[in-house]
Amino acid sequence: MLLIVYYVIFMIAGDLSAYLIGLIVEREFGSQVSLIVFLALLLAACGLDDRAEARRTGLIPRLDSKSSGPSMGLAGHSVAG
Repeated sequence: MLLIVYYVIFMIAGDLSAYLIGLIVEREFGSQVSLIVFLALLLAACGLDDRAEARRTGLIPRLDSKSSGPSMGLAGHSVAG
């Protein structure tokens, strides 16, 4: 349950920041540029939130952890190494 609360908080913060930055860009450069900036920031916020939650749950190991398991290549296939 706590994981869902963190995810919702991070998504609201990311969406709000994307909206505000998009609004500033719209006032300075116009609506077409604002749409591109807003969509890029929204997708980046979603990606960062997903990655942070995956790291928090242990699906993505931290850089400082020394895992002895096999590393995963593209499409989740095991890579010898």
